[in-house]
Amino acid sequence: MIDVSGWGEFRIEDIFNVVKGTRLTKADMKDGTIKFVGSSAMNNGETHRIANNERLHPANTITVCYNGSVGETFYQDEEFWASDDVNVLYPKFNMTKNTAMFVCPIIRSVGKKYAFIDKWKQEDMKNAVIKLPINMEGDPDWDYMESYMRAVMEESEKSIENLKKADDTKHLIDVSEWGEFRVGDLFDKLTLKCRKSDFNKAVDCSEIQTEEFSLPLTNAKHFNNGIQFYGRPDEWDSAEMTIDIVSNGAIATGDVYAQPQKTGVLWDSYLVKCKYDIGSEFVLQYMACVIQRCIKQYFGWDDKCTWDKVKEQMLRLPIDANGEPDWQYMEDYMKRRLNEAELAVSQLQLAV
Repeated sequence: MIDVSGWGEFRIEDIFNVVKGTRLTKADMKDGTIKFVGSSAMNNGETHRIANNERLHPANTITVCYNGSVGETFYQDEEFWASDDVNVLYPKFNMTKNTAMFVCPIIRSVGKKYAFIDKWKQEDMKNAVIKLPINMEGDPDWDYMESYMRAVMEESEKSIENLKKADDTKHLIDVSEWGEFRVGDLFDKLTLKCRKSDFNKAVDCSEIQTEEFSLPLTNAKHFNNGIQFYGRPDEWDSAEMTIDIVSNGAIATGDVYAQPQKTGVLWDSYLVKCKYDIGSEFVLQYMACVIQRCIKQYFGWDDKCTWDKVKEQMLRLPIDANGEPDWQYMEDYMKRRLNEAELAVSQLQLAV
């Protein structure tokens, strides 16, 4: 616990210039490699990768959501476009990554109270007061923040490394007697389409799952299990107990997700279904992980992850006495890992 009784109070505007982001509609977005920071609480605020470069902000700045995920605060270490739901904080001091990482959670904690009044408007953000450690002159003690966060990061890195070593030892698997299988011998690619001849994404899809728009649709989405939009079930072909492979996208190419529920395909992805009747979500998750580890390294923005190439890749899998994929082993393995994860979370909660 840090003693903050001797800390000083500062308006955000005292130490940062607060600059509003710029609106960029999805219709105007061009796929590329530039980070687009939107009103998201995940993935450091990044929601897309774009090619648009007219209104970029420099690295070594901080983004704060004033709308949507109000108060979410992230340090940005590369050039980016900030949406109009985001304000960008330009430091008036010599900011390092460590000092930024110290300040971010403080700003985030102040900003959360504005979630209850919907938005953290620019003027309110400028005048919001945060508490920081101070030096003898009463100015923010950046040296203290730098050294404190450096120590925290070093300790975290040691803990992560120790955890990796323990995990590698605990879950080491002997694969010497596993079999090799061609992806195309195990899976068929499904042909799923939108049945609506005059389909218009602006009115026929929703980013929020509702009673009307209830069917998950796959596309070139990194994270969120490959789902960004939802459609009306009667307007789309769909299938369940499938695996989603992202074929295109600056970052998402080669991502693979298990889709046990009924799912349709929007674009830049496709669904494959196992030729064996596996009937288990655990096995589906296992196979999705194996396929991604096999293909992700080979495909990217300049080399699309199309089925004609993916189906020729070889997978190493546990086998039964007949030399067939050992589906029961995969299910039991995934169940054990899930139980171990739940136990670890329970122990962590008790410790906290």
